[in-house]
Amino acid sequence: MTADAAGGVGVFADELAAGRRQRGHQGRVGRGSPIQPAVTAHEAECVWAPFRLEWMDAGGEASELAADAHRGRTFLAKLGHQWRAELLHSNQFAYVSALEGVPTLLSVHSDVVSWWRAVYGSPPPDNAYQRWYRIQAEQALACAEAIVTPSQSARRDLLASFVCPRAVQAIYNTRHPGQFPSRPKTALAVAAGRLW
Repeated sequence: MTADAAGGVGVFADELAAGRRQRGHQGRVGRGSPIQPAVTAHEAECVWAPFRLEWMDAGGEASELAADAHRGRTFLAKLGHQWRAELLHSNQFAYVSALEGVPTLLSVHSDVVSWWRAVYGSPPPDNAYQRWYRIQAEQALACAEAIVTPSQSARRDLLASFVCPRAVQAIYNTRHPGQFPSRPKTALAVAAGRLW
């Protein structure tokens, strides 16, 4: 399974790998940078892959990200062969085709095109990065055996941004309730969202 090193995708990957492990499957998580210990809080084996993810726009340029994506797929292919992977669960578009002959589940948590439309109220600019990103997304959507999103809203955003040749299913992200022990309630308000 590929995962982001920070944010909700990392938490999602950790808990999902732990759940798979409890059911007798080996769970391994590949991350983008070493900001956490080599073993996750849920004891899933974690391998650090120092490659930027496809949403990390470099000022409209694409060549460095394309090279990183290629190196990342090569790195992941070697790990998949070493681990004799039976399934690739990719949380990024760029890695869907990394393991030739291995079925791939693509989880699309968000996408740059929908983000741009929501933030700026218009399609993204026509630059090298956006063209490269669109190709990565469309190839991944065409190659993945199954595609899921964490909500119906994310599903609608994805379908408004890209042509999906197969059904997209919403499977809601949750957290294990054991991670949140009961405490007395306190009167307060919480606002949550991605800081970046």
